[in-house]
Amino acid sequence: AFLLYAASLVENEAIKAKVSEIAQMLVPHARSKKILLGICLYPALAIEYAQAHVFLTRIGYPDNCFDKMLDRSIGAQSHFGRERPPHRMLEQEWVKRVWTGSSEPATRHISDMIANSALSHPIDVLHGTREDLYAFTHALMYATCFNISPWKIGKKTELLLEEAEAMLARCIDEQDYDLAGELLLAWPLTGSAWSPLA
Repeated sequence: AFLLYAASLVENEAIKAKVSEIAQMLVPHARSKKILLGICLYPALAIEYAQAHVFLTRIGYPDNCFDKMLDRSIGAQSHFGRERPPHRMLEQEWVKRVWTGSSEPATRHISDMIANSALSHPIDVLHGTREDLYAFTHALMYATCFNISPWKIGKKTELLLEEAEAMLARCIDEQDYDLAGELLLAWPLTGSAWSPLA
């Protein structure tokens, strides 16, 4: 569903036709009784359950009944009953932003999430864990909103990309090509040209 959302932004009639074709096949799965039950029973996980629905809604396949149930679940007292690291909190806020179609600038609590994330603290490139690097890549994805409507990141882009280069070198050395691929996204996510190293 996220791939369809990204592809739907491309101005190409053939791609738009394929997006529509695949979206129609995905709708029954994204809004199945099992997904709806998950949204109702687990308000703290409602956004995770509803991601495909959110992306389908954004590309022109809304479902008002499903929206109402999701809205009720997000409004439940226990919606914030799950502790998440900052990059996962940013993911939640990003999905909500896609769902509502909001283009508002970062609010104070978003700025606080970014300030507490791996984007605002140096990563131990030599001895840090893989999860530390993963937290950096995912925080960058959600803080930049995949470079569709980015929030403001406190750290300068040049410094972020220098850190990404160092992490990329480590990943290549360790043959961790999955994480290397995520790190390579740092340049397009910040609207920057790839460096010679990248």
